[in-house]
Amino acid sequence: MKAFISYAAEQFELAQELAQRLKSNGVKVFFDRDRLLPGDAFDASIRQAIDKTDLFIFLASADSLRTGNYTLTELGFAEQRWPNATGRVLTILVDDTQLSSLPAYLRSVSVLQPRGDPVAETVAVVDRMARRRRRVRRASYAVLAVALLLSLVLWRINIQPVSPFLLKLVSVTKTGDDYHFKAELRNTSDRHISSMRLFPETDREGVYFSSSTESIQLAPGAQGSQVVKAQLKRPGSESFNWRLCWVVVNTYELDRAEGKMSIYQFIDEHGKMVCSRYRPWPD
Repeated sequence: MKAFISYAAEQFELAQELAQRLKSNGVKVFFDRDRLLPGDAFDASIRQAIDKTDLFIFLASADSLRTGNYTLTELGFAEQRWPNATGRVLTILVDDTQLSSLPAYLRSVSVLQPRGDPVAETVAVVDRMARRRRRVRRASYAVLAVALLLSLVLWRINIQPVSPFLLKLVSVTKTGDDYHFKAELRNTSDRHISSMRLFPETDREGVYFSSSTESIQLAPGAQGSQVVKAQLKRPGSESFNWRLCWVVVNTYELDRAEGKMSIYQFIDEHGKMVCSRYRPWPD
């Protein structure tokens, strides 16, 4: 996993300790922006670092949220990279700043409010995220060989069901620079579920979709449609494979967890992700 730490100068020592602890856990960290030269090349280097990262860690404080601080510029780059911050932005509250004073983009995901050592608690959250990514990556590699043999270069495909949550009838249309992914979602379980996110992803580093969706709820046995609008970010013309993923949680458990843990932590620990097989992207 690659992480970018955004921090105010007043939190340099905290950010430095966090970077060292993350590196010792195998995380590649972009941290020392002070070695970059000011000017256009500086902005380009920061933007490039954020574009290449998997996780944007924002140390929220009165200093980092002060108007004119470069941390807000970095936050703007992150928002352009990921309009939907879920799973990509981790906000750590490092002082007594009120949650209501955070930008709306940061409030769209849960905020970690450490009760003890902020470095240790942050490393623990990142470690859980990294382990989950590795599990998903290993699973995707296992099905990729079979998927490539069975895949058909079609804009409309049927996805093999993964019980108890089914993702099927995926279609893709293009309007201007936007791609519209539509999926039929079915809940075959006996529980109410909440769809927290539907998103396309690729198997090639540097090639990604910038997307956002609204959450929906499905009763037991119910079926619904969900559409995600995305823009393809591809620096070159190299080929790649893509798939659509659906993240769901138990609505009842989510309501019970309110006030006990952050939504971000709940999704990380209890969310179920259902993905289609990878398909070649039809240029």
